[in-house]
Amino acid sequence: MRQQLRDGAIENRLSSILLKKWLPHIVVIIWLIFLGATIWSHAKNSQQPPIYDPLSYFQKAKTFWENIDRGKWVNPLNIEPTVRPPGTILMTFPFGYSSNFHGFHFRSVYLPIVCVVIAVYMSIGLSRALAVGWGVAGVALLFSSLPLFYHFEWVENIQTPVPWGLVDNFQAGIAALAAAAIVRSLTTGSQRWLCLGGMLGSFTLLVKPSGLMAMALLGVTWFMLAMWGWWKAQRNTDFPLDRRRYLIYGTLQLFIIFLIFVISCVSSKYLSPANLGYAKQALVLMKEVLAIPLSYIPTLVHPSIGEVLIIWTLVIIILYGCNPYCRSEVDDHVRSPKTLGLLMMAALVWAGGVWYWLVVQAGGSQIRYFFPFALIGFIYLVPMAIQVWQHAKAWARTMILLICILPAVNMACLLIQRNPPVPWQKITGVNISVGTSREEEVQAHVFLKKVRKDGRNANVYSFQSGLAAAIFASVGSYEATIRPDYPTFITRGQIDWTKGFVTRVSDLLSADYVLFRPVEEEAERQRLMHIETIGSFGIENQVFQAWLSGLTEKNGVRVVSETRVRLLEIIDGAQFERDAEQFVSTRSWHADFNKANPRRYWSASEVSSYIKTPLEEEIQFGDLYKLHTLMIRRETEGLKVEIWWEELKHDENNNQRIMFFHLIDAQGNMIHNQQIGLGGYKNVNPNRRWHYDSTTFALPIDPKVKALGFGVYHPDSRIGNLAADKGTRDSSGRRVVVPLPAVK
Repeated sequence: MRQQLRDGAIENRLSSILLKKWLPHIVVIIWLIFLGATIWSHAKNSQQPPIYDPLSYFQKAKTFWENIDRGKWVNPLNIEPTVRPPGTILMTFPFGYSSNFHGFHFRSVYLPIVCVVIAVYMSIGLSRALAVGWGVAGVALLFSSLPLFYHFEWVENIQTPVPWGLVDNFQAGIAALAAAAIVRSLTTGSQRWLCLGGMLGSFTLLVKPSGLMAMALLGVTWFMLAMWGWWKAQRNTDFPLDRRRYLIYGTLQLFIIFLIFVISCVSSKYLSPANLGYAKQALVLMKEVLAIPLSYIPTLVHPSIGEVLIIWTLVIIILYGCNPYCRSEVDDHVRSPKTLGLLMMAALVWAGGVWYWLVVQAGGSQIRYFFPFALIGFIYLVPMAIQVWQHAKAWARTMILLICILPAVNMACLLIQRNPPVPWQKITGVNISVGTSREEEVQAHVFLKKVRKDGRNANVYSFQSGLAAAIFASVGSYEATIRPDYPTFITRGQIDWTKGFVTRVSDLLSADYVLFRPVEEEAERQRLMHIETIGSFGIENQVFQAWLSGLTEKNGVRVVSETRVRLLEIIDGAQFERDAEQFVSTRSWHADFNKANPRRYWSASEVSSYIKTPLEEEIQFGDLYKLHTLMIRRETEGLKVEIWWEELKHDENNNQRIMFFHLIDAQGNMIHNQQIGLGGYKNVNPNRRWHYDSTTFALPIDPKVKALGFGVYHPDSRIGNLAADKGTRDSSGRRVVVPLPAVK
């Protein structure tokens, strides 16, 4: 009997010890399950489709899985859109394509959180994590509660660094895993962990080009700490050869892994000269548009890194500096890099990340470019945090644990509500409301039904009108992606990251509808209408929307619907164009506007006095269009193609027809591609019937280019391309080829 009682007591004691040992980590697992359930609940109740960049990630995954379903194995680095690397597919649709975007949005928020929690445990190892208990569990709870993870829908007038659908947090989560594997390798001397760290670090390049910088910083910081470990081991005869072998083999290993990934990307379309040229042009504009004063940066920290993590970092560093046991050389083995060294490497990564964000990427307001480097640095601090925890007194442990747990408790209270109070969210630095743009979503879907009832695509010109216009436009873009054979509406606007931000009047007048935010106050509208000298894009945008706000059916337009944005239908194109020309001609515009808006219609004599090398003969496409002349010239931006054309006969499909331009090699293969829409032709002035358009092939241009090919096509393949009647032709007479001199 006594033996049974004794055995029972021992069993209860062991159960208590095991429970105490595993309880912190069980709490972390329950926390992750809770996050998954509540984040999914928010995602499935949102009807906001992918907006801006997320739609291109959606398209990438869709194209990839469609190729797989057809049994067509293509290098994923070359799948359109090639500016988006294939690593994003693991976040968008890892197990196959679905037209439902809720899972995509959910994964964009949840996967990075899981990656960071795993990284915390990976950096110190499971056995040590079990021994430390709440020390490591608290860090996992803190890192998984950062504000940067909890931004769901795009919401107007609320700072939202990474709304769902963007891949910056996913890249940051992978970078955190890479940092954890490297820390683990340094503490154990394991080449396997280093290989994993190199692979994960290289994978960040397959998520965003900024992965190159992440790879460089991971490699440099590992090498410096490995060198330090070798130098330190030389004083101990038991380890110098081992550490030297680790340094040499590790360097070769990382170099080979990084080289393979970089060569694969550079030799593909992903980091091709064309895409790099596009990025170079976009960076020029980004430096101007995204620039912010340095004093504004602290305001970006609150909804991203958050103040609590900064406080935690300072507390850990202070306790480490004040406690001599933390800095003691009496370590478990000489292999371990000093936690002080990891702190220095964290500072180096943060400095490099800030430089990349503000200087290289010219990100300015886009603090999301810094997130991968931020998380790498914080993972580097985990060993120091654990060392401080192990040597801290009870009051210090309590303080650290409260700092770690309270953000998670606060986040839990927010997530259990569908739409928690906005002031509470702002104080926390998050944005987890859903359904905030339902009016614009409904407005767009009602318009989409009308378009499909009409049976043809509609062209919408959208003015820069805040998030409401972007949400409206995204409904049409999303439908065009998931149902390409169905009619939808295609939106064009003032924003172009290579050509600049400006109203292109030719695009406006070629549209079927106009979307803008109306100026409700008549006094404000009159004030804007009296501005005669427009010196910037901001004023230009306001003045145009003020003008549109006063138009009625007498001006050739009528209101289709209105929420925060108004949708106008152009019912009399000629009248609308006359009013637009009068509106533009009575004002003085800034240089960018004048450059983007040359004269739309020319007479034959005006063209002959302007053009230097016209086509030898006019070319007719079907019985619908005549290309009177074409001129090609080189400018600082690239190779510019200018055309003067005329619509001979109006067809119901003309609004969707496009003239394509291919820069081709000697065999006729397309190297570069541009296009010009042929919709919206109007006979406003009988003496000026030649419509002017232009397009530019940005530098650099592939030296294989030998000729320009052009023709007229319709997006619906059932309608097909128009045949040309003259000139050197290929593609069954549907592409005219004009030789070019060697292009450098």
